[in-house]
Amino acid sequence: MKDFVQPIVKEYHDTGNISLLSIIPLNVHTILDVGCGSGDNAKLLYEQGKKVDCVTISEEEFKTAKKYCSNIYIKNLEEGLPEEILNKKYDVVICSHVIEHIAYPKLLFDDIKKVLHPATSNLIIALPNFLVYKNRIKIFFGNFTYEKSGVMDYTHLRWYTYNSGHELLNNFGFKVTSIVIDGNIPFASYLKFLPDSMKSLFKKLLFLLSPGLFGGQFIYTAIKE
Repeated sequence: MKDFVQPIVKEYHDTGNISLLSIIPLNVHTILDVGCGSGDNAKLLYEQGKKVDCVTISEEEFKTAKKYCSNIYIKNLEEGLPEEILNKKYDVVICSHVIEHIAYPKLLFDDIKKVLHPATSNLIIALPNFLVYKNRIKIFFGNFTYEKSGVMDYTHLRWYTYNSGHELLNNFGFKVTSIVIDGNIPFASYLKFLPDSMKSLFKKLLFLLSPGLFGGQFIYTAIKE
């Protein structure tokens, strides 16, 4: 029963969420990376000369990420942000594939609003799409199986869709200003011989046709209302 009482902690490490980072304006200087993992996003931002404060729940991630962070804190995000930063202000707060790990995100969103500049700061969150076409096929055939990573990561406590991600932010006092659809598309292996411009156009058309079906992740930019 222990895993149902305490958060399941594992170390997350990848190459960074390039699609999310590309949205951050170049003139931004102070960034809060909420749920920083092993510091993959922080590393890329650090290399751009950005000042990044980070929050993680994992002591192992803390050890790996701290070299890229101006300040780093260990905190269970179910309880909100660390008290040490609640009086600070950031140009951007990012949550890259974090919110789906939070059972009750109200305290976290309330604290994020405290550290954003009024009207001029952005919250940028990336959520995996539970109803991406690959997952729909699995569910259609009765396959609802937790996995080590991806949409069905066994540490995910909530799942989101294109619309419910938007509603999530609205319900907690944020106004969504833009949504970026990202991910791999079906039949990609058959399109590898096409020019990049044609592949990009095909991808955009699919995302426009049905973002909820073809989008692998949704990246929401929002301001506090």
